[in-house]
Amino acid sequence: MPALGLEGGAVITENPAILQYLADGDLQSRLAPAHGTVERAYLQQWLNFTSSELHKAYGPYFSGQALQGIEKDNVDAKLARRIGDVESALADGRSFILGESFTVADAYLFVVLNWSNFIGLDLARWPHVMAFVSRVAMRPAVRAAMLREGLIEEVAA
Repeated sequence: MPALGLEGGAVITENPAILQYLADGDLQSRLAPAHGTVERAYLQQWLNFTSSELHKAYGPYFSGQALQGIEKDNVDAKLARRIGDVESALADGRSFILGESFTVADAYLFVVLNWSNFIGLDLARWPHVMAFVSRVAMRPAVRAAMLREGLIEEVAA
């Protein structure tokens, strides 16, 4: 379970709450739209979709149990539907899930969609999703984090 410990011993759990707290702690970063705006509601919508629908759809692939037969077909179909939801949202040509500005919703969405690499799922049938994942992966902060985590290797110049 994700958790963020704060000074004084308080703890925040759940990705959507943690990400909004972090974004709000650095208003200059503009990682979240302003409170009280429809854009903020869309941020919360996408954080919650990623948490409750997309993240959960990847779960069976990491359960430690081999997926086979009808069970695998059902799990694959559910994940494909959820990725399809993201594809539909990005199909209007926007660069990021809320438009042209990168937010914490994009960070979370990228992390979860990037799990496709670990389960051998080719995102090519969702070209807007594939372009989104590539675009976010090229951000300097994302590359640095992925290098630190050992998810990518540094390319020699």
